[in-house]
Amino acid sequence: MRRDGLVVITALLAAVLVGAACSSPDSHEPTGVAPSTTAPLNPGTTAPPTTVPASERVVLAVHDGELDAVAMNAPFTSQTVLAARSSNARGISAIGPICLDPVDDRLVGVGVGGATPGVAILELRGHGLGDLAAQVRVERAATIGSTVTGCAFLDDGRLVVIEQKPTGAGRVTMWPAALGDVGPPCVLDSKVVGASGVTALRAGFVVAAAARTLPVPGLYAYEPSSDACTMLSLRLAAQLGAVDTLGPAAITTAENRVWAVTGAGRIVATNEDGSASPSIAPPVAAFKGTTVRGLATVAKGTLYATTQGPKARTGVLWLLTVTPKATLARPMASSWSATGGVAVYTAPG
Repeated sequence: MRRDGLVVITALLAAVLVGAACSSPDSHEPTGVAPSTTAPLNPGTTAPPTTVPASERVVLAVHDGELDAVAMNAPFTSQTVLAARSSNARGISAIGPICLDPVDDRLVGVGVGGATPGVAILELRGHGLGDLAAQVRVERAATIGSTVTGCAFLDDGRLVVIEQKPTGAGRVTMWPAALGDVGPPCVLDSKVVGASGVTALRAGFVVAAAARTLPVPGLYAYEPSSDACTMLSLRLAAQLGAVDTLGPAAITTAENRVWAVTGAGRIVATNEDGSASPSIAPPVAAFKGTTVRGLATVAKGTLYATTQGPKARTGVLWLLTVTPKATLARPMASSWSATGGVAVYTAPG
């Protein structure tokens, strides 16, 4: 049974962080981390399903219109879970973020492009790597015909979608349910500028954006009613400084932390409620000259990211290990032409 609860949106705003913020005494926090290093390139390989032993937990990544599953350990073997424009994909092409249903582990959302951009809700089947397949259950179209830059399932069944136009103007919408004929979504916020991601946490979610209403960047807490269509409150939970734009957001719920990457390639970590100053790592060397397209985490100090360079076939899936002494960036897959979201998925088994 799904549970209802307070929905918290956190808008990680900005244009980024002035100077370095307060450091955390925790040995895994990024503040004070030495410049990152990049491990030798060892891109993932693709093997037939019959030769790949099943593994429950995999990294899902969007690239070149398809959804892949990649092993979490070297040699980072991969398989295609949903091929671009295939029959079971209903002709869609995956280009955007990935979101996981915290209650029904078969459901995965992925941002799609084309004539009708939006979020496709997939049903995954299988026990792990080499045994996964996906079928499109339903598509949720963007309400303003814009690019979907974030999606998140809440644990009460609602689906949050972040939309953004090329101008940067965006909105936060919420569907009453991920599946079924539920009509149009509610608009929770139509004043989000530069929104670049949303990640669920407990009964709420975190939004990464350049700003909500200029010129005040910060963390915003939203409290919609249980029917998802009435806003009960909106407040500035914490105000942040600015240095560069924030990229996609990720949340480590067990550790009460929000992780994000700035446009300058810095890793930022802060409390999900904005009650503490963010800690900031030096720029990750592997991110130089690239755009971070997706970010995910399952453990404190361990992140997965997708990046896209300016030239052809420069997309990379990275495994990041953040410690007080170094940020190790190890490629899991490379030579992708276009990258999208990333998520850590545990198969039902």
